[in-house]
Amino acid sequence: MITGALAHTTRTRTLAALALVAGLIVAGCSSTEPSAQVVGAAATTAPSPTAPGPVDLGPGTTGSTVAPGDAERLPAIPGARGRPRLEGNTLVTDSGELMRGANFWFLPVATSQWIWARSEEALDALVADNLNAVRVAVAWDPDSSVSLEEYLSELDTLVARAGVFHPDYGRRFWEVVAPRYAAMTHVVYELHNEPVFGVANYEDVHFEWFNDTFELVRSLAPETHVMLFSFALVQNLEGDTPPTITEVVDRFTATTGFDWANANASVAFHGYWVTSSRRMVELFEKYPVVNTEIMPSIAGVPEATVVDGEPFQQAVMERLRISWFDWSAWSRETTDQRQAIMAAARAGGWAWPKG
Repeated sequence: MITGALAHTTRTRTLAALALVAGLIVAGCSSTEPSAQVVGAAATTAPSPTAPGPVDLGPGTTGSTVAPGDAERLPAIPGARGRPRLEGNTLVTDSGELMRGANFWFLPVATSQWIWARSEEALDALVADNLNAVRVAVAWDPDSSVSLEEYLSELDTLVARAGVFHPDYGRRFWEVVAPRYAAMTHVVYELHNEPVFGVANYEDVHFEWFNDTFELVRSLAPETHVMLFSFALVQNLEGDTPPTITEVVDRFTATTGFDWANANASVAFHGYWVTSSRRMVELFEKYPVVNTEIMPSIAGVPEATVVDGEPFQQAVMERLRISWFDWSAWSRETTDQRQAIMAAARAGGWAWPKG
């Protein structure tokens, strides 16, 4: 879901949320016309924490560096939806609906997805199916032919219409991006995407990295909801063996003293390679959660599994009341998946409303 104004040639949509991973999430949608939320994608391995410093904006950028305190802050979008909020351990829109979204690849190197993500057709597809959020997978590298300044200009357009992360540059990226969209009530941040693959592979250095990055972003965007972890798996790939994801978050909390009650933060996870929602439920009973990547089993890839006997994981999330983002179905190339999901939702009695 995207919160913010989505300008079209013929109309304007107000969205509930926009989210970026190591980028941001935008949540939004009006009470009468839903929109999409955007979440971006982050690093896959944890860098060593470094002190804030000038940000190199890459080749071709006007002005080679930006000091952390000088990063541009864009004004709020008039008419944007209110900020997403936590109801218990569920992240919902300002109207109390689950975030129901899809994923866009906002990566210049992924040519067809890059074109799709910037098209009005993409957002129209989400709105047609009452999705109210978009997760935008974002990535930028200082060695890219596209400067950070140019990349942010494209991102600004997407945020305004609805709603980069490299392991070595994640912190410096957030020094620029966190304050940039801090005033936009329809934006949510997801700090990184699958930074560690196996559940058993989380170490104290990762916890330090997560906490340091969270504190940086919170200092620059005091009111923006932030998602942490973005677990690639909810249980170890070898089987349901210790530690569980809940035990990992427990260790993080004990190690860092993280104050979940006052953080305005949640734990993101992905629903791949699993046949039971048991570990999701266990985590959900203790911490705020969002499922930021799922795929229907009809996607035909090994990680897209049947969960609790249900081929469409959206049905499981609706039953549990956990906000979700589909990874593969809402794109130009996968309309068959999208149609199958919508048909199953109507037939199964778990079709979602607008909002």
